[in-house]
Amino acid sequence: MTRRGIAGTELSATRIGEEILNRTDSALAAVVGAYFGAAGERPGVLLGAVSLISAGVARGPRSFDGRHTQPGLGAKRPRGFEEGSEIPEGAWLAVPRGPAACLVALAYGGAPPLRQVVKNGIAEAKRVGADGRRQLLDTLSREGAHALTSTGFVRPLIHVGGPSEGGLLTEADFAPADEMDRPLELGRGDSEPGPGGSEQRYRVPWADDPAPSPPWTMSYLAAVDTHGGFAALGFSWCESGTEIDAGQLLMGPCAEPVRRGVPRVAPGARVPCTAPLQILARDGVFTDVIAGPADAVHVGLHCDPVGRAVTRV
Repeated sequence: MTRRGIAGTELSATRIGEEILNRTDSALAAVVGAYFGAAGERPGVLLGAVSLISAGVARGPRSFDGRHTQPGLGAKRPRGFEEGSEIPEGAWLAVPRGPAACLVALAYGGAPPLRQVVKNGIAEAKRVGADGRRQLLDTLSREGAHALTSTGFVRPLIHVGGPSEGGLLTEADFAPADEMDRPLELGRGDSEPGPGGSEQRYRVPWADDPAPSPPWTMSYLAAVDTHGGFAALGFSWCESGTEIDAGQLLMGPCAEPVRRGVPRVAPGARVPCTAPLQILARDGVFTDVIAGPADAVHVGLHCDPVGRAVTRV
């Protein structure tokens, strides 16, 4: 019988998460560390969107919003692109919030030190010879959120997505975002009576957002630990896009360019990105964590409320 477990839609990320779960016994650290492992392994992960949900015996369920935000804070509205005109790559680049959301989640979850969570990502970047990503993840592991507002992180992004390249990215865009985390409350239809007691279903508020357009792809992770901690994470990633920092990072299009005669999307607004993550409880005891759309590839774990055995669902 096992009392902890992790499941994922990516084999390599799941293996990394399993090592972290066995080492730390933290479901939250496992899914976040697996995400950073994927970010070290390939260039199109770190600047993608992240959504996360977690809960535990002493912690109510919370969601963490690492979706991209629309760029352009602190800048005047540009004239906009005329209909039919070519729109440069830089105009499609949004503000990445995934790593920041992960750091906020770790601060809530009683997780191990950040260095222990990110170390696998550093090792993966070193393994594939991506020295720039290795340095970036190493800095993040030591400096935390400060690394995401530093010149070394911000400048390469503005270089490819700022006004000089037809984009909207500004330094003000990289200030911490509002409402990055929130407690989850049951909505209408999220509590149902059953033969074994009432079932409660907790979902992130943006669960029904549309899936991102190509070249973005979604991956999912779910984990349970022996302390009764549950966590699920979804992240978008791309295999093609705008190269940043000499190809160390890739970012696909997701911002909405400003178009002439059309109201602009407000700077700082979240860019929709699906987040089919949920935690189930029965009579107030957390029992299941599920990540991924019900009609497509998804993963889930069930924790027996009596014996605490963890099985896949």
